[in-house]
Amino acid sequence: KLFEEGVKSRYIAKMVSSINRKLLAKLFELIVPKEYINRATFVVMGSEGRREQIIKTDQDNALILLDIRDKEKLAPYMEKITKILIELGYPRCPGNMMVSNPFWQDDISGYKRKIDRWLDSLEEASFIEFATFFDSDVVVGDKEVLRELKSYIFQKVNTQNSLYLAYFAKLTFLFETPVGIFSIFKKEIDIKKGGIFPVVQGVRALALKYKVDKDSTINRLKELSNKGVIKKEFAKEIVESFDTLLYLRLMAQLEAIKRGETPSNIINLSALTKIKRDLLKDSLAIVDRFKKFISSEFELEYLR
Repeated sequence: KLFEEGVKSRYIAKMVSSINRKLLAKLFELIVPKEYINRATFVVMGSEGRREQIIKTDQDNALILLDIRDKEKLAPYMEKITKILIELGYPRCPGNMMVSNPFWQDDISGYKRKIDRWLDSLEEASFIEFATFFDSDVVVGDKEVLRELKSYIFQKVNTQNSLYLAYFAKLTFLFETPVGIFSIFKKEIDIKKGGIFPVVQGVRALALKYKVDKDSTINRLKELSNKGVIKKEFAKEIVESFDTLLYLRLMAQLEAIKRGETPSNIINLSALTKIKRDLLKDSLAIVDRFKKFISSEFELEYLR
């Protein structure tokens, strides 16, 4: 109904995120014994951490312990949380980035060691883990705990980490942006890979470089614009394009649900009106420009 009334997808995502977090907080408080509630911080990561999730996607969550000695005692409760979330329709994360995984149950020192390893590695798996954690936000517990870890990340990332930043930014180009795909030969595109992901990752890389501690892609963009990293007019164009891409994806996903199909990131071009096709075309052109900006900003032409 909100979508039909013209509410922007990112505002719907914020509302959905707020509801999801209340559910997660209640679940955590019901399952975890009272004596441990104040000894652990429960965080969501990835798109949920950025407050950009609308349709239920994989679980991405973690536990930050006050005392590592509590890990063994809390492990069964974390298993239970994951199991109940699956029953509620939140799929298991294929990469096992879930609170039931012992890797994602650690104290501050443990997470700092993880951050050290992530920032010393140029492996794709490490990039994915780091990016997911970088987008984390507190659901239950002490926000200062996560703030300390984010501060640690920004302290570690400096001019000496230019190689890491460049390879991290290079992930923006993981998928091709289908500029000029509007020919009779192309019937569909993956809007997440071609449009949404490059913006999310490119902005995330800039946020890391310029120490922007904001949750969502839009808020990061606004702060980067305020810092003079991106010109205000260009930042506005990126925001509008990002909104359009989220809108078109949600429209396609809701239509798929109505048909009884599993929602995905695939957009059927023939199902779009001319106006929407033009909007998509213009938005992808902005994404392509943004990718060129990222390439220049991180000097990616010097990477092999």
